[in-house]
Amino acid sequence: MQDEQKEQLVEVFTRVAERITFMFAEPADRETLEPPTSDFRCIHIAFHGDYAGDLTMWIPTDARAEITENVLGEDVEDDGSDDTLGELMNMICGNFLTQIVGYDGVLNLTPPRCEPATESFESLVQDPDCIPLLLEEHPVFLKANLKDCGKKGSEAA
Repeated sequence: MQDEQKEQLVEVFTRVAERITFMFAEPADRETLEPPTSDFRCIHIAFHGDYAGDLTMWIPTDARAEITENVLGEDVEDDGSDDTLGELMNMICGNFLTQIVGYDGVLNLTPPRCEPATESFESLVQDPDCIPLLLEEHPVFLKANLKDCGKKGSEAA
């Protein structure tokens, strides 16, 4: 992914997180980033059309309740909802792709998948394609794979 697209993804994530979860996000320094106190959840969404690829977000499991409570505006009884993380990913992906292809672009998204992460904190920190961020005090990682399919991709979609 190009540097400009990484910057766009960071901007979209920080804007959407602030508006939807009422939590502030900022780029993080991978050298000083502290590991979370819980395992990560991996939220993945794929797309095809004018662009093909996927977007993945890793977020600490213990952040789910805070995110869900902020989105719903009420306390939750359990540890949070993967549905909320999936919806957050939908909004991030939709806003990010709209910046890239515009409002006239053709894109089809898969439903987001949320599952326990298989990657370790250390592997995410060391992956140069992962973008490290802080959502309040929670470390978050984003990774996008994009392939420009142009009009040929839209006809296949």
